Amino acid sequence: MGMGVGFVASLLNELANQLQTIIQFSVRLKCIHSDWTYAKPSDRS
Repeated sequence: MGMGVGFVASLLNELANQLQTIIQFSVRLKCIHSDWTYAKPSDRS
């Protein structure tokens, strides 16, 4: 039982890490997208 709990815990930890990476990536994508969307042509150097 203890081994199973450890396995589930490590699995959840790995899943949380993956989720955090995906969230950070999507947030970065959204920021880039809104920069491109809202930036006026005259603002770009």
